Amino acid sequence: MFSKENRLFLYLLIIILTVLFISAYANKWSSKQSIQSFIITGNKFIPTEELLGNVDSALIDCSRDELELLDLKDKIVKHPFVMSSFVMQKGANSIEIEINERKPVAILIKNDGSLCYSDFFGNILPYRLSLKFCGLPVLRNFFVNGILDSAGLKDAIEILKEIRKPEFAKISSIISEIEYQKGSFNFISSDYSYPIIFGCANNIKVKLEILDDFYNNAFFELDAKDIRYVDVRWNERIIVQTNSDYLNTLIQANVLQ
Repeated sequence: MFSKENRLFLYLLIIILTVLFISAYANKWSSKQSIQSFIITGNKFIPTEELLGNVDSALIDCSRDELELLDLKDKIVKHPFVMSSFVMQKGANSIEIEINERKPVAILIKNDGSLCYSDFFGNILPYRLSLKFCGLPVLRNFFVNGILDSAGLKDAIEILKEIRKPEFAKISSIISEIEYQKGSFNFISSDYSYPIIFGCANNIKVKLEILDDFYNNAFFELDAKDIRYVDVRWNERIIVQTNSDYLNTLIQANVLQ
């Protein structure tokens, strides 16, 4: 006869062994189930069908034992607009793939006239026509003999990051292009195509504050069609040159006073 304590121990042992057996059987059963679907989440502009195109169709109907999640992840991140991905099992028959997209912030024009995108990390992305990207600024002269000036693009991205801040919404709405020439930047106005001479990528915020103050105040006193250029390279000063006087009297405004 077993004592009360021994019987209790035996019951617990039987329960534990039963749970382990059921768990092992369930895992074995689940691992043999065939994959019937892939669920894509996190994609805002990359079509789900396009992402699934990077997944080998042979993976459908394969079992979990045969499926390597890391290999599947590698297939997904090969898409140029995918920054990272996370792959997980979703139920017995589905795989969920959560992606983090690369977001274009500018359009670059190459030497041959073809286009490409850049994200905020300076990654070059293939161009595709999309209404979601039609309002992006255009970057010119960043390719020399087909080679990207990475340092120049990095500086341009730092300028764009500052321009995209809410306090510079007015400037963001005005600028349509950024031209690069030997370490110096010119902005092109989307309204009248006159250049805004920005200079090198130093004191970015201060220059933008001066430019923003100009457009919110002194700009309304001028005929925009008469402007030849706007220059913010000088210390806490903006220079506007107009066409009205051929001798080009410079309008100087210490807008931060």
